[in-house]
Amino acid sequence: PAPVASRPITVDGALPEWADQSPLTMGSAYLFRNIAKWRGDGDLQVRLRAAREEGTLCFAIEVTDDQIVSRREDGEDAPTDAIELQLLDAPPGTDLGLPGLQRIVVRPLGDSDRAFSIRSIPAMEPESLECALLRTRQGYNVEVRIRLPETGTGPPGMSLIRLFELIVSDVDHDHPDDATCMSTSGTGGYAYAANGFVT
Repeated sequence: PAPVASRPITVDGALPEWADQSPLTMGSAYLFRNIAKWRGDGDLQVRLRAAREEGTLCFAIEVTDDQIVSRREDGEDAPTDAIELQLLDAPPGTDLGLPGLQRIVVRPLGDSDRAFSIRSIPAMEPESLECALLRTRQGYNVEVRIRLPETGTGPPGMSLIRLFELIVSDVDHDHPDDATCMSTSGTGGYAYAANGFVT
């Protein structure tokens, strides 16, 4: 299960409250698309942390990226850097086209240090999803808080997420139509947690 947050979490993209938790550091072993175009950890590296707090599941995602390619305006369809969270309460082998799959896509927007676009599929109620992006000297941070409905498969009053994937897409100026991608499973599939992430 995701650990209980050791400090109150403020979703603002600055991550001091996560300092006590060791991240999952994603490097070359987690690449699954356009691997030959990866130029090392300065080009793309990801550090992921997860924690639960008051019935919510929180994620802190630190992306090292030497070229941030962002949307110029919300709704633009050009390839950009992006992170995508995918969550589903289901055992391995489940048809991942089922409506229970929740996707959350966050992209840097314009040149602002904090501007971003976010899309949840299916759409989540505003009170169920909180997000922030903050650009850093090394790249950018994304912080997400998700309140999930009770599924009935976990402990009373809690949700149980068994299938989880974080996919990070890195678009560079020299190959704008050909993103390098990294994921928690290293395959673009799903990481399976038998005990789930309990929120």
